[in-house]
Amino acid sequence: MGSGLSGDADVLTLQQQRVQFLLLQQFQEVRQMRNENGAAAGALSAIGGLMRPAEQPILMTAEVLRNPAHVRGKSIVLMPGHAGESSILRFGFDSLAPCQITVYRSALLVPSPHAAWEVESAAWSSPPVLFPSGLGQVHMVEWEALWLSQAASGTFESDGKHCPLLLELRVEKDADGMPPCTEWTICQLLTARGNSGKTRVEVMSQQFCYSDYQALEALEFFGSELTADGVTRQDCIVCQTEPRDTAVLPCRHLCLCSRCADYIRTRTQYHSYKCPICREKIGRMMRIEVPSEDSEPTIGSESGKDMDDDMIVV
Repeated sequence: MGSGLSGDADVLTLQQQRVQFLLLQQFQEVRQMRNENGAAAGALSAIGGLMRPAEQPILMTAEVLRNPAHVRGKSIVLMPGHAGESSILRFGFDSLAPCQITVYRSALLVPSPHAAWEVESAAWSSPPVLFPSGLGQVHMVEWEALWLSQAASGTFESDGKHCPLLLELRVEKDADGMPPCTEWTICQLLTARGNSGKTRVEVMSQQFCYSDYQALEALEFFGSELTADGVTRQDCIVCQTEPRDTAVLPCRHLCLCSRCADYIRTRTQYHSYKCPICREKIGRMMRIEVPSEDSEPTIGSESGKDMDDDMIVV
């Protein structure tokens, strides 16, 4: 009986040792996990202390200006003539008021006393043509070949802008009593290599002068198209409920409503703020204030203006 008790005691001792070993093993695992988590937390804390939040994009408010006449830049084409005939320059435009169109070759735009631009000289110009108001109009001009000496001039060393091809749309009087305004479309001519001799027209910039304002550069805003009713703007790409009124720069995507734009702009980011469409870094945001029906009317083209100013041509 004594031996039996001794055997039971030995078994109990082994079980206690096993339990203690398992407890010690668990304690070691818990301690190791705490150390690892503490080190990870310390590393994250150190990184957070070194990394500063990205600077929030600046929010600008753009005044809406009216551009009653606008050349569709992608419609400008130089069509070759047939059987020895001259080539034809063709382009489309929209006009909400009667406008006068003049085409210049190798022209020089210089600042005028009113801080705008004016054509100082040109190697060739077409006769001015008066068009009535209307959308989707087309103008065609017979292309004149220039000598090499006419295509360049020493006067282009001045403060003016050398324009290989210049399209001028001038509105002298608007039905709503707006002051005169002018749009200049500055193009360059690209000749294909080889014997084809084809020439392609590429728009370099579009300048817009409204009343006594400084000449503004028109830039296309992507997503500024109206809905099917022709009045309502498209919905915000984030909330899908409010109309778009804020564009992100420099990619020029008009894709956000004011509430979503404020939410994105005020969030803390450690890398950069990105456009929700193209993921390009956001430098600034521009909010377009569409005037109410009771205010003075403003109309225009599908373009924006120089980012350094606080107005926009829409």
